Amino acid sequence: LSRLPSLPLADQEKLGMRSSFSSLLQRKLSSSVGSEGSMIRRNITRSLALTTPRARKNIIPSSSRMAGTAFYLPRRSMHCTRPPSVEGPKGPEVSYSNAMGAPPGASVFVKENFQVEGGTLSKMQIVYETWGRLSRKKDNAVLLHCGMSASSHACSTEQHPKKGWWEDFIGPGLALDTDLFFVICVNNLGSCYGSTGPSSIDPNKSSSNNNNNIPYGSSFPTFSVQDQVRSQFALLDHLGIQRLHASVGSSLGGMQSLCA
Repeated sequence: LSRLPSLPLADQEKLGMRSSFSSLLQRKLSSSVGSEGSMIRRNITRSLALTTPRARKNIIPSSSRMAGTAFYLPRRSMHCTRPPSVEGPKGPEVSYSNAMGAPPGASVFVKENFQVEGGTLSKMQIVYETWGRLSRKKDNAVLLHCGMSASSHACSTEQHPKKGWWEDFIGPGLALDTDLFFVICVNNLGSCYGSTGPSSIDPNKSSSNNNNNIPYGSSFPTFSVQDQVRSQFALLDHLGIQRLHASVGSSLGGMQSLCA
């Protein structure tokens, strides 16, 4: 914002902007910076025009899968034509032989008939690891959400001494102090590190084909970040934890933390 040009007061009045927002914008935007500033100014003016009552009549809401967000598209985009969708040839399923599975010493939670966005998982498995000790009141739990490609192994354990992906932040006297907190790291639903995902065995396919080793593959039901968080909440219910001391995560885990 420090490089953006000032928006002329006349333009602000034409846009019908509230005085409080106008003064805030004036404080944030600096003087013009040549041709670049002019282009930025035009873009800002066009964007701010969408906040006026007249402009709002010309936009339509478009829902998003992300909680609390919505995108707006100009109505004229409804008249755009698109080529008909053509379904290409279906290729072979990818191999899931390299799925890593649960880390050594990790715990497993199982819940039957878990509903997700695209269907029902008849037997959902969630892998998790813990550090520290849960208090008698069960009020010192910290839920650690892992990134998209990470396992539940955020820190080394006696059963699995290999360093974890947050080794420097979990332990006595560290950010997630295991002398004070009971840290729980849950492997994501849909992962290949032990939690139910496309590489997991599909019980429906296996029973109908008399084969116990058929994975979900591309037939795995679609799921959302909210579904991943609900699976973690199911684990917390299983552990008897009704309230968390904190919720923290990195990357995709940060999105999950906001949902939580």
